[in-house]
Amino acid sequence: MSNQKVAKAQKKRADKLLKLGKLREAKEAYFEFCKIHPGDFQAWQSAGLISSRLNHFQDAAAAFNQALSLNPNLPELYFELAQAQFSLQQYLDADQNIRSFLVMRPDSGEGYWAYAKLLQNWGRISEATESYRKANELLGNDAAFYIDFGSLLQKQGMYDEALEQFKKAQDVDPEFAQVYYRLATLYRDTQQFDSALHHYNKAFELAPADEAIYHFYLGSVSESKGDTADALSHYDKALALNNELPEAHLNKALCLLLVGKFKEGWAEYEWRLRCPDWMRQRHLQLPNIPLWNGVSWPGKTILVIAEQGYGDTFQFCRYLTLLAERFSKVVVYCKPEIAGLIKSVDGVDEVVISGQNVLAEHFDSYVYMMSLPHLFGSTLDTIPNKSPYIQVPTQLANEWQQRVCLDNKGFKVGLAWSGSPSNARNVIRKIPLSDLAPLGNVPGVRFFGLQKGPGCEEALSPPENMDFIDLSNSISDFSDTAAAIEGLDLVITVDSAVAHLAGALGKPVWVLLYTPPDWRYLIDREDSPWYPSMRIFRQDESRRWAPVIKRAANELQKIVSEISSDCTR
Repeated sequence: MSNQKVAKAQKKRADKLLKLGKLREAKEAYFEFCKIHPGDFQAWQSAGLISSRLNHFQDAAAAFNQALSLNPNLPELYFELAQAQFSLQQYLDADQNIRSFLVMRPDSGEGYWAYAKLLQNWGRISEATESYRKANELLGNDAAFYIDFGSLLQKQGMYDEALEQFKKAQDVDPEFAQVYYRLATLYRDTQQFDSALHHYNKAFELAPADEAIYHFYLGSVSESKGDTADALSHYDKALALNNELPEAHLNKALCLLLVGKFKEGWAEYEWRLRCPDWMRQRHLQLPNIPLWNGVSWPGKTILVIAEQGYGDTFQFCRYLTLLAERFSKVVVYCKPEIAGLIKSVDGVDEVVISGQNVLAEHFDSYVYMMSLPHLFGSTLDTIPNKSPYIQVPTQLANEWQQRVCLDNKGFKVGLAWSGSPSNARNVIRKIPLSDLAPLGNVPGVRFFGLQKGPGCEEALSPPENMDFIDLSNSISDFSDTAAAIEGLDLVITVDSAVAHLAGALGKPVWVLLYTPPDWRYLIDREDSPWYPSMRIFRQDESRRWAPVIKRAANELQKIVSEISSDCTR
């Protein structure tokens, strides 16, 4: 039989297998056909599409690349290749191909939706939001799109816009359980707990098979209300129904850590590594080398991945010193804004900037930074809390000392009033700078604005009663922030990276804290087992900031008065 007849028979067989839904056999048949007839771009495209349906994304990307080499003018091939690369977390390549598609198809709402999801998973939140807005202009009514867009808005604390998107989804498909789960979660985050429970019940009524998910969400409401016992009860019920529900394990972990049950909490916290949302946003995975399991490896090199926010890295980089006792070389993968400070931690040999190429063969093992407390078995009594453990270069510290000290006038207090807006809790943890005006009534105090990024515009109009100097224009990265803090007498901040940085530097820091708090601040304590220099000013059950700020102002008055008294003796 001639090659042409063999190819024709193989193509016919592949088409038939595809119609029968036998995807694995069809995929194999299409690839076999492509070997015989490599110039058929449609066959390569079919092989890629079937591979994508099977979640064989490496094969899909290879097939789409072949198809594109044969027909570079077909927009769909760029789109399909980008989707496969997105699934492989090859964000740079996916970005290039999805943009090529949009140049050719600028009216594609589906394209902008896909690009928005790529940007969101890449951590480029503001760009993702704009892409969602563009898709919103071009798409028809689509409940899944409205849920995706609304969820991103919700994570940024843009609750009114998020509610608008969820309501649109509800109008499109009023029997879609996921719509009610999203509405309930929004009401939970905005502390409308009765409405949250009502919508969770409606979601369960529409999808009663998801009882484990139902208990997971009920637990999240109790957790948001501050009832950790009831939250843990619901998480246990969810896990009894589905022990493979990683989100329930993760939320249970946070509750256990909040109440100080560290041994159980750290173990449960490892389930974050199996949460889809968490995994999608981790931009570095090294499947070809082993995750570290806690044993000593003399003569070996380990890569530590700073997996979450700036504050998380400042808090947990303390463990790098312990890690250096078990490895000959410790390399840290982190964001550029904090690289200089992380390099200063005792035991760190090298820092790799996130986004740079990491060759797995250079390392013997790797570990995610926030797994270190679990691997070292940390309890409340054994947290390595000696500070400072982050150092500021002497020259930089001296330069900032001149900026901050100026005429040496007054007690010097740094202020930070907002964390990252990408953190869903930022809506409840941030405080308008204007609300901090009572601090300005304390005589003899000079305030310095440490806020950088979103929120720093408030420094343009500080409270009139404050002797206030804005440092934001002089701060280029966290090394500058750290150097500025070194020249201050005290830092007063909301829960933010600045709080953890000041604690890591061993500087006195007061944290103005919302309720219920993040797990790392525990419950009903004014001190922190993580930072000896930290003092916590908590909201009460009213969740109002005014009493918190008043207490802080009274304590600031006491300190300044004591200093003045000592100076006159």
